[in-house]
Amino acid sequence: MTFELRHPNTADRQSGRILELMQRVDVLERMIGNKGVIVHGVGSGSPEPGFQNSWLNYDGGGPTGHQNLIFFKIGWMGFVQGTIKNGTVGVGVPVFNLPTRNRPLSIAQSIQRGPTDLPVVVNVNVNGDFCIVAANGGNSAISVNVFYLTNTYE
Repeated sequence: MTFELRHPNTADRQSGRILELMQRVDVLERMIGNKGVIVHGVGSGSPEPGFQNSWLNYDGGGPTGHQNLIFFKIGWMGFVQGTIKNGTVGVGVPVFNLPTRNRPLSIAQSIQRGPTDLPVVVNVNVNGDFCIVAANGGNSAISVNVFYLTNTYE
């Protein structure tokens, strides 16, 4: 993969963000390849966990940087990444439930960017529930990139 490194101007700030995300994904792919890490796709069917409460993968298509929701772990760290849409927002209302070995050691909370660049609050609960607890600006496209300390080492 070849990247053109340049400072984004106002007109292509979004392109610069996409480039940065692509570089991060490239680094993660190299880490995953070297560690034998298993990447799980939410909603991709048994044995992977399904979506709950009307959530779906964004599936925007095209070169916009949208990715289906995935989760994986490296050592003690758990990761959830991707873009989702249209589900029910609320405390204790899960998007999906993480398997036991991918659950956080304690509740993990993260602030993400919503569809109108307003904050979205994400909780990863010790029972495995991954929840969007507040979505300022709506739930039409929520990109998440959450990491947390897990309860087991792999």
